[in-house]
Amino acid sequence: LGGLVSGATNLVKQRIHALIDNEVTKKITPFLEVGEYKGEPCSDFVVNEDSDISLENMILKTSVVNESLQKANVPFRVSLCCAKRIFFDIPWGNLLSAEAQWRLELHGLQIILQPLEWYDWDVEDLRKAKEASIEGALAALIKKLKALDAKPPSGFVETIKRRLMSAINVTVHISNVHVRLERLHGEGVGAPPFSLGFILPAMDVVTSLANEAMETSVTIERAGIYCRAGLLNGLT
Repeated sequence: LGGLVSGATNLVKQRIHALIDNEVTKKITPFLEVGEYKGEPCSDFVVNEDSDISLENMILKTSVVNESLQKANVPFRVSLCCAKRIFFDIPWGNLLSAEAQWRLELHGLQIILQPLEWYDWDVEDLRKAKEASIEGALAALIKKLKALDAKPPSGFVETIKRRLMSAINVTVHISNVHVRLERLHGEGVGAPPFSLGFILPAMDVVTSLANEAMETSVTIERAGIYCRAGLLNGLT
């Protein structure tokens, strides 16, 4: 009997791992840098014995992000977006239960933004960006109207998202976040070199059911901002 239970458990794990590979890994990988970075594997998906998912040493493809920013007519570009670890603890054992405990961890997030220089602006690009923005808003409206009469998606990722959004017991832990806006040179028209940053050592968001009502608590540890101006070597 023990062998049958063990075999069934292993079969369930194999199915879960296959779903993760098909519905998560393959869909997210095109947006990530893969291979090695500074001698270590980057954007490495790991599934542990409990079938929880982690993304180790994540590095986002800035070209993908910047293409979206350009289409949205945003005057910034991303030069770096990475995270040491993203961990998602999924309560597979009682996935459909309101008592399920969900946990998301984000460690070592670093984002570096740079303002778009004046010589990178183009009137035609601005016109196209505005048209794309209007078309995008119209498409989003049509999608919402169609969704009112449509059945909810039944895919694996969609099911997980719906369960997470409706879950009561959710814990989000964020640590070592650094977001910086910088201009590395000050030649010509524009602001001088500067660096404006936000640092968040730790933050916890906990949502739970208490006294028949959903409560959310947020704890932030010593968040701060800084601003530096000067030569390039003074910004590093």
